[in-house]
Amino acid sequence: MVPTPSRGVSVDFDGAAVDESFFANLRSNVERAAVASVSIAYQIFLAEYHAKRGELDVSRHHSNLAESLLATYPNIWLRGLLDLHLSCLSYLEGNYLDSLVAARHALDTSVLSGHLLTSLTARANMAAAYLAVGQPARARACLASALQQAGSEEQIFGLLLETLAEAQLLSGTWQVVPSPFDAHETLAHGLPSRVQCGTEPGTCVRRSGYFSGLDTGRIRSH
Repeated sequence: MVPTPSRGVSVDFDGAAVDESFFANLRSNVERAAVASVSIAYQIFLAEYHAKRGELDVSRHHSNLAESLLATYPNIWLRGLLDLHLSCLSYLEGNYLDSLVAARHALDTSVLSGHLLTSLTARANMAAAYLAVGQPARARACLASALQQAGSEEQIFGLLLETLAEAQLLSGTWQVVPSPFDAHETLAHGLPSRVQCGTEPGTCVRRSGYFSGLDTGRIRSH
């Protein structure tokens, strides 16, 4: 659901197996850099990588290491990235209330960091958690506010629309409109509960459940 370490640290494997030599070289480069922010981003990357592979205990371990580093070397931007990941990790663990709390914290930190994409992703994650606990109206409110700020060319825009479609299915408020962009215009005029963007029930929650911190580093934020 989730900011943007450099591509040298944030690499998108989608959980695919990676040769051990890659991790050995990456660790060596991080240690050689000896920069706290790089070390924190490295731990968040590992946490996300293992979460995407379903290795949730290992992911939690690296998350805790990132937490420990942030306690000593505060960084509000990376704090938001970690919170987004923790939201996703809690979601995958089935701890939806913890997921909501972490996403809300990411939203709060985005106000301080000024990172728009962290804010948008946090609201997507909050919506996913609300849907998981049967509160589609609150999910729609999160998504409507995020869509007001999301550029239609951004990857997050499609994610928000898909998750909104899931909320419509669950709440029974559903109406066909010609395209996702017309749906965005509908939202802009204060009618967030009447859109249809064509999606399979259930996919929105799963996608927003793991659109997390380092993912936002792979799409433009402004």
